Amino acid sequence: MVIHCKHCGAASKVDDAKMPATPFRIKCHQCQNILTVEPPKAAAVAARPGPSLPLEPPPRPSGRPITVTGSLRPMPRPTPAKEVAAVAVVPEVEPQPLVGQAHYLQKIDLFSALSYEECQAIEAKLKRREFPPNHVVVREGGPGDSMFFINAGMVEVRKKDINTGIEFLLTELKAGACFGEMSLLTGKPRAATVRTMEPTLCAVLESADFEDLILHNPKVALALSRVLAERLEDSNEQAGIEYVNLRRIQFDARVLRLLPQQMLLQHKIIPAGYVNNRLTLAMVNPNNLIALDDVRRILKGVIIEPVVTSEDDFKRFMSTTYAELMKKEEEQEAVL
Repeated sequence: MVIHCKHCGAASKVDDAKMPATPFRIKCHQCQNILTVEPPKAAAVAARPGPSLPLEPPPRPSGRPITVTGSLRPMPRPTPAKEVAAVAVVPEVEPQPLVGQAHYLQKIDLFSALSYEECQAIEAKLKRREFPPNHVVVREGGPGDSMFFINAGMVEVRKKDINTGIEFLLTELKAGACFGEMSLLTGKPRAATVRTMEPTLCAVLESADFEDLILHNPKVALALSRVLAERLEDSNEQAGIEYVNLRRIQFDARVLRLLPQQMLLQHKIIPAGYVNNRLTLAMVNPNNLIALDDVRRILKGVIIEPVVTSEDDFKRFMSTTYAELMKKEEEQEAVL
């Protein structure tokens, strides 16, 4: 029997005598593809009643003619074997996991030590939330029933000073950071306000899922302890309103002219810096809420970062540095 491969067309010969009676497989000698072969069924010889006659007459005795009675019937020829079309069998390949496959949660500090499979299990418990710019995600004093992981964007963390009621900046968090874990651990209200600085995408973990995550993932618990230690260190460095020495600050005359000189002298304030709609305001008395209101009336929508300076430092600056900077600014304008 000759078998033709359906992939490459190569012919393979199979010995009819050695061919099994059941379907079998052979490998193509050219493309190495596995072929399944159905053996041909032999044609059955129909049996008919009647006397069986020999195919050849008996030998003649010498000297005498032999008379043959009856008729001779030729035996039916066997049906020639038909060529069987080879059927290509494609072996099933089991899907294998990709080696070194990365998960987007591994970009978050808390999950960086987890495997791809562990991140997939955690992902099923997270809820996707998108926030526009300047949106309050959590507010100081609010209920702490969830934790947030920043996938994209940036937020600022602010805390209100107890004595002055002024919100000051604690830190800024970018993609990969998390917040809200303190309330879940302590059961107390939110300790700070978190506001988006740009469009921000977060993954939210609820309180019940957070407890289950910590109990069943020692790697996450260890990473969380590291994050909390860093939070404590940052908070110790930035607690309260910062005190500044005006002689160590490099002032820009354009920033100083944001507020009129009369207001500076009246409230004893100095605009020390202005970046991204944030005004760093040096104040002799940070409890002067009237001064803050006056500044907001002139600079609409500005975020004020108050810092403290001494009264002697303020008087020295206004009598020397301020006057010199204003004079140079006027001379440059005159040239132009």
